Amino acid sequence: MVNGSGKGWIGLDLGYRSIAIAQLQRSGASLRIAAASEMPRTFSSQLEPASAGKYADVSKQELATARLLAAGVTGKTAACVLPISVAELTHASLPPGEPREQYAMVANELGCSHCDPSRQFDYWPSAVSPGEKSSGLLDVNVIAVDERRAAAIAETLNAARFDCRVLDGLPHAVARAVQMAAPNRFGRPLAAVHLAHDEALFVLSRDGVPVFTRQFRNAGMHRIVSQVSDSLGLLAEEAVHVLRSLGLPEVADGRKRGEQIQDVLAEIAVEPLGELAEELRRTLSYLSTLGGDATPDSVCVLGDGAAVRNLAAHLAAKADISVWNWSLPDTNQCETTSSLPPAVFAVASALSGLAWES
Repeated sequence: MVNGSGKGWIGLDLGYRSIAIAQLQRSGASLRIAAASEMPRTFSSQLEPASAGKYADVSKQELATARLLAAGVTGKTAACVLPISVAELTHASLPPGEPREQYAMVANELGCSHCDPSRQFDYWPSAVSPGEKSSGLLDVNVIAVDERRAAAIAETLNAARFDCRVLDGLPHAVARAVQMAAPNRFGRPLAAVHLAHDEALFVLSRDGVPVFTRQFRNAGMHRIVSQVSDSLGLLAEEAVHVLRSLGLPEVADGRKRGEQIQDVLAEIAVEPLGELAEELRRTLSYLSTLGGDATPDSVCVLGDGAAVRNLAAHLAAKADISVWNWSLPDTNQCETTSSLPPAVFAVASALSGLAWES
């Protein structure tokens, strides 16, 4: 990202449960969130588990409302991203060859071809494969999305008066977001967990590029929200509000300290939170076998789950690693009317920052 000034693009994180919208303001090397809002999705089905397969593409009305809620958003140039469970994230090992040949190999792996563009995809090298040097193969990460869905979303964005330049892959947006939050850590591995409603995505990145990804398919926020909703007899959105406003008890010196309702919420969430921590431990353990260059010293949490009060501290205690919520490094970084933590708008902010990419 180069130095510049002015406002970035409009970043649109088109999630299962909500739409997060953000626009950055840049002055030299300094960034702040100039406008941001989160709008719950129209359809009640968005609060059901992602495994139900009921993701509904955003509507023109939803996009227009989201923009109105984000007071201060200007312009119409935008970039957006879909939930990772809507896309297909996989890995492939390619023999040496020309880029065109390798592209065809990836297409064959996905079951599509140049003459059948039913899925659009991108691939990029994985820098943490243990066997790539000895085998001579190039290990790559692959992300694909249904072409019809991409075209429909582009059409809806255009109808809502957005000029969408990029439909980004979530691993790339997460990697750039974490680099924005830690601009002085170039050349070092940075780990992040994007804890969305549908599922969690682990991304190891270096210099703003994702080099290793892993989906935690049954570890999305819908697990915790559903547990709280069922246990306390709340609607799903009411459960979300309770988790965000009250949250889990504080953790200090390994001991939990909080109000009675926070203790109750922690007890309700103990199983899904424990499974999330176990997935994280397993992933970090695997990375540790690849050598120091692939081992992060902390994990950044961003997305929907980052709004749960004290979740990062509980995840740190269970996974035995430092965990921190995403935020921009400068003070007064978020001058918006939103009461949510900046980490909710991390991906949307990374999309906004594409305005300054060379």
